[in-house]
Amino acid sequence: MSANIADYKLFTPIKVAPGLTLKNRIVFSPCTRARSDTKTRAPTDENVKYYKDRASAGLIMSEGCAVSELGYGWRGAPAL
Repeated sequence: MSANIADYKLFTPIKVAPGLTLKNRIVFSPCTRARSDTKTRAPTDENVKYYKDRASAGLIMSEGCAVSELGYGWRGAPAL
């Protein structure tokens, strides 16, 4: 007997909050890409493309962002 991939819960919708249902249970964990502008620390077009390219798979968690100058740990890291 072989398993049908459509039967796996991984590919079924899941409600995570009122009014928010994800189409599947695939989650892309946060990864630091160090692609933010090195002067302003704002996301660049490269950041947008990176996440856009992965958006169709499921839920995406973006990389961490420094909330103060003391939290800025590496070149190209984003900040608020």
